[in-house]
Amino acid sequence: MTVGGLFDAEDLYGPLKTYRAIEQNNPDIFNVLVMGPWRHGGWLRTDGDTLGGADFGFKTSEIFRGRFRSSYEEPKPFVPDEVTEVKFELQDVLHTFKRGHRIMIQIHSTWFPLVDRNPQKYVPNIFAAEEDDFIAATHRVHRSSAHPTALEVGVLVTTADE
Repeated sequence: MTVGGLFDAEDLYGPLKTYRAIEQNNPDIFNVLVMGPWRHGGWLRTDGDTLGGADFGFKTSEIFRGRFRSSYEEPKPFVPDEVTEVKFELQDVLHTFKRGHRIMIQIHSTWFPLVDRNPQKYVPNIFAAEEDDFIAATHRVHRSSAHPTALEVGVLVTTADE
């Protein structure tokens, strides 16, 4: 049994990928995935009915560090003023968007205090960053024919009797 939380800002991706890997590599065993309205480890430590002071209408969420855009084994810095493609799979969560609803993608250079501070200067290990490594930076998202930006989402088709 693999258990994960739909509001796990620390590792939502892990339980989903673990379940898929077990299914693919062990087709003859009983395998089950349990996902619920929990934060990281919330199925063990909470009732799972709230996330902080918010009810489940709360917006949930980068974290994806751009330094790992090509490889988790070999992080690399962005080059200032150079357009760089960043392509990755967003967390695999099913949400219901009703007619008129909109979604928002937030791109941050840091999400402190939920996540450690980003020095904005490439250092091999951000946990060893010195005070001088924390500098101001400008980030841009390009959206043009030369540098398109897109978000692809899957849509579940409903049947006539639903």
